[in-house]
Amino acid sequence: MFHLAVNRVQSGPFSEADVRERLARGEVRGDDLCWREGWESWRKVSEVFPPLEPPVLQGCPPPLPRAFAPTVAQQPPQAGRDQVPTCGLATGSLVCGICMFVLFPLFFLLGPAAVILGHLAHSKIKRSAGSLGGSGLATAGLLLGYIGGTFMLLLVSAIAIPAFVNVRHSSQDQVVRNHLTQLWVAAEQQLLETGAEAVTYEQLVGPDKSIQETELKPVAGEDYHGLVIRRGDESLSITLGDGRTVDYYADSPAGGSVGESAPATDSDTSTEPEVEAAPQDEQPAPAGEPEDAPAAAEPDAPAAKPEAQAACPALG
Repeated sequence: MFHLAVNRVQSGPFSEADVRERLARGEVRGDDLCWREGWESWRKVSEVFPPLEPPVLQGCPPPLPRAFAPTVAQQPPQAGRDQVPTCGLATGSLVCGICMFVLFPLFFLLGPAAVILGHLAHSKIKRSAGSLGGSGLATAGLLLGYIGGTFMLLLVSAIAIPAFVNVRHSSQDQVVRNHLTQLWVAAEQQLLETGAEAVTYEQLVGPDKSIQETELKPVAGEDYHGLVIRRGDESLSITLGDGRTVDYYADSPAGGSVGESAPATDSDTSTEPEVEAAPQDEQPAPAGEPEDAPAAAEPDAPAAKPEAQAACPALG
């Protein structure tokens, strides 16, 4: 039977099998002490229980001594071995970045998707502590997302901004043209009522006037105060704040045309009947000679008929 001293703590007695079992489990180390009856002093466990050598299998030569062991050159790892899996977010970021240039109408969806997936992939790869790869794919997706998104936004801005400006100018021109139409109609009415030769803005707009000032609010920096509409004008123009000019063309001159003639009177329209020249036979007789009365010629008319009958041959 053996007594053990593990960390200066004595325990036992143990059989030889128990001591070897404790050595196998690591509860007793080789530098611990052991004692059995008949020994004068404590001995190390490694001296009493040396480690067992593995049994040599029959037919297998023993290992060569270290001096005769051949040196094996370290070979580089073969491709395809020990590769970490690629992060799916990184692949998705790269795919979205490429598709953004192919599927142009969907750039506003694919561009942000490439950027977001790229950032998420980088964060996930860092947290994986080397168990995930694909940081290069995520970086490429980020670059494509940022560069492509910026280019697409500039392109859309270059197309959309001029179109928006044109629409805005068209709407402003229409409003200004409506204001000029109001001024023209009011000026025509005042020219017809007063018979004046010209009408100014101050005569048309204001309290107790044809048009209230709130109805002509400027929309493009235009100023209506200097407008003058004269009799016979056919158009009205105004300059906007940005230098553009808006024209209004009327269907007829203001207050009537300049060369319009006065209405015809009864005396101008009446004409004397033309006197037709009398036939030569019916011309008046010279002075001093009495004219034949028209009644005298009537009795001779029936006498001509018998003469005409006498000219015909007699019947047998």
